[in-house]
Formats: sequence, structure tokens, C-alpha cells
Amino acid sequence: MLEWLGQEKAKILDLGCGQGEFVHFARSNGLDCFGVDTFEGIYESWESDNQFIEKIIEGKIPFLDGTFMRLISNQVLEHIDEKALPKFFSEIDRVLVLNGKALLIYPTKMTAVESHVGLPFAAQFIRFPIALKIYLAAAYSLGFGYWRGENKRGGPATLSQSKWVTMQVNALAAHCHYPKRLEIENACQKSNLKMTNASKLLLNLITVRIPLIKPLKYLPKSLQRIAVQIAIGKVLVLEKNP
Repeated sequence: MLEWLGQEKAKILDLGCGQGEFVHFARSNGLDCFGVDTFEGIYESWESDNQFIEKIIEGKIPFLDGTFMRLISNQVLEHIDEKALPKFFSEIDRVLVLNGKALLIYPTKMTAVESHVGLPFAAQFIRFPIALKIYLAAAYSLGFGYWRGENKRGGPATLSQSKWVTMQVNALAAHCHYPKRLEIENACQKSNLKMTNASKLLLNLITVRIPLIKPLKYLPKSLQRIAVQIAIGKVLVLEKNP
């Protein structure tokens, strides 16, 4: 990851940086990295006074045209609804230099664990709120699910079952849209970005951190893409063309 981002001493943007962990990590490794986020809704408390992190206002990235050679966006695309996708990609297009590249990593509804509540295939229930409430309530009773207390994982639950279920159902409905592949392609085509599926790159990235997934390299490419999508999600590499 650092090698891909650090080519040609690139200026880097983390789009959807959250609390800025990756920005700090990248800068501690000598990379010229900045971050932006909307800090809206359930993420309002994450807003940072870090000098390298800025706030996105009304969908506009607060940097000049052609500022960045590399852009990374991790677990952001699933939060963008279909109507906002063209603006999302046009802003990436705007802040990248010519031939600059963006790396987008994002879960889909096929990804095994819904990364915001920490439960298997919870994304499949978003359109069915009653079924989602039943599923979340059962998970809570068994001690599963993120942010039941002050810690994301583990620790004593400080929220009641009903409050936690309501919070998660509302958050998933408001912030998790999981756009379809065709919607992403159509929106991307309205910009100067060339889109490629880079599941092989994602596979290389995750096998470094998760050695047990290394056997996936020996599967046919079609099965690799499916396996990676279930395990982690999808990855797109975008390049800005003339």
C-alpha cells in the first residue's frame, strides 16, 4: 500500500479519513498525506483539529484542482447514494493531477461481515427494517455487534438492546447505500476517470496482513474475485485521463 501511494513522492489524499488514523500512519512513514471527511451525522464527534485534515462541505473537497497524485478512499463508496455518485467522482477527478490515480476499497452487500455493525450479511436486511431489527436484537442478546458500549469491539454494553437496535437500524438506513456496480460505472463515465477492477491488487494487499487468505492466489481469477468480495469487498483503481 505505502509503495503504491508513495510512487514519485506523490501528494496523497485520504478521502473519508475518519479520525485520521491512516493520515497519521502515512505521514509517520514519510508520505505527504492529507485527509478529508464530511464529519456528518453519527460521525460529527470525529471532526478533527489536525492541521492535515479538512472538512468536506456540500460535497466539495476543500483543495485546489490538480492537487494530488494519489487518492485513497477506504470504506466510503458504500455511503454514497446513486444521486450523489456523479458529484463524488467529479470531485475525485478535479483534485487529481493528470494521470493521477485513486484507489477505492469498499464493501458490498456480498461482503460477509457488514463492517459498520460487525455482523454477517447485515447489509442484506437494510431494505427490510423489521427483519433487520429482529436480526440485530438476536445478535445483541448473544453479545455480538459493534458499538454496544464505549468500545467498537468488546467491553461491557452501555446501551440497552432497544436503543442499540434503533441506532443501528437508523444509521444503516441513512448512511449505507451500497451502490450497484452499474451505478458506479455510469457515474464514473461522466468524469475523466478510467475505471478498472483491481481485485488482484486487493488480494495482494490483504494476503500481506492475513496470511490465511494466501491460498486464494491459487484459485481461478473468477473465483478469486468472488472470494475477495466476500472476505473484504471490492477495489477500484481510477486513473485521470486527458
